[in-house]
Parts: sequence; C-alpha cells; structure tokens
Amino acid sequence: MDSLVGIIMTSGGGVGHVGVLNVKAMGHDVTVFSSSDKKREEVLEHFGADSYLVSSNVTEMEKDANSFDHILDTLPVVHPLESYLSFLNFEGKLIVIRAAPKPLQFIASDFI
Repeated sequence: MDSLVGIIMTSGGGVGHVGVLNVKAMGHDVTVFSSSDKKREEVLEHFGADSYLVSSNVTEMEKDANSFDHILDTLPVVHPLESYLSFLNFEGKLIVIRAAPKPLQFIASDFI
C-alpha cells in the first residue's frame, strides 16, 4: 500500500463514505475516525476500510499517533483539529473537504 490515510467522518458519513471508497480504490490503507461505534461494521465490511477508531476511546487513539500520511477531514461541523493533528507523521497532510458553518480554526503551533 502507498500510504496510510485517516478519514474523519460522522455517523451519517456521506462524504466520508465516498472518501473511503475512493482512497481504497487508489490502493491506500484506510482508517476511519468516528465519534461512535455505530458505523464500524458498515465501514469495515461494506466500504472496505482497514481499521476503525472511535475518537472518544483515548487508549485506542493513542496507539496510532504520528502514523498517518494523510488525514481527510469530512466532518460538516466545527470540531477541534488538535486531536487529529497528532496522528500525522512528519510530512503528513491534513486535507479538509467540508462546508462547516463557521471558519476553520486551529492553533498554528500545532502544525510545527
């Protein structure tokens, strides 16, 4: 596989689901981040994601720090980016594909 890609999605997941399908078709390993366990089976079995992380499970989330080449953020709401930036490796890229009702906000030092 070319790279490890994380996709942040809601439980509804329209754009996130399309992201999983496209990123997998490009040959990458895909991990889905979601706020609940509701879509685990669907995402893993039907959309072909390689793994699934529940963002509220701190232990599960800590094991993958600094391991992602890309994170595709598809959440259509304002949410803290800081908790996901720690997953990017040194040259990792955050790709935002969403239309949130407020401007994107982050702490610049989190990118250093």
